[in-house]
Amino acid sequence: TLSGANIDILGQISAPGGSVTMNAYNLSPSMVEELKNSTTPSTPTASGTRGVVTLGKDALINTAGLIVDDRLSAPDPFELPIAISGGQVNINAYSILLDDGSLIDVSGGVRVDPFGKRTYGNAGGISLIAGRDLNLPGVIGGELALNGRLRGIAGMGALGGSLSLQ
Repeated sequence: TLSGANIDILGQISAPGGSVTMNAYNLSPSMVEELKNSTTPSTPTASGTRGVVTLGKDALINTAGLIVDDRLSAPDPFELPIAISGGQVNINAYSILLDDGSLIDVSGGVRVDPFGKRTYGNAGGISLIAGRDLNLPGVIGGELALNGRLRGIAGMGALGGSLSLQ
């Protein structure tokens, strides 16, 4: 889990079959606490420079399942964990910007057992929630820019990925 005012991913995050969560707050938690304790609380104006998660060009968040080849003729049988199901990616922010060339991949993988039988893993899920502050839902605005790619494919007999947008 990554949390902060802004999160910029310019490289790769890989967690096969795992979970990646990012939270970008438009208003600082200390400011929100002050507002909650105020005798005259009011809804503040959103900051134009905070609460943004950006996946840069060629950035990758990968929780896809592995390709596990356990045939005896494989170069390294029984070396990889059997993590063939795709994982989960959750991004919660005031604004989410997926640049052209970026990718979020939650696809299912496959295991080939010693006898050559293939078992496909289910794809995982992607949740992108934008347009409001995470602590004060009344602070609205922001944007969801999907210029990158979202992938959640699975092999025969397995379930494809899920997508939740808000």
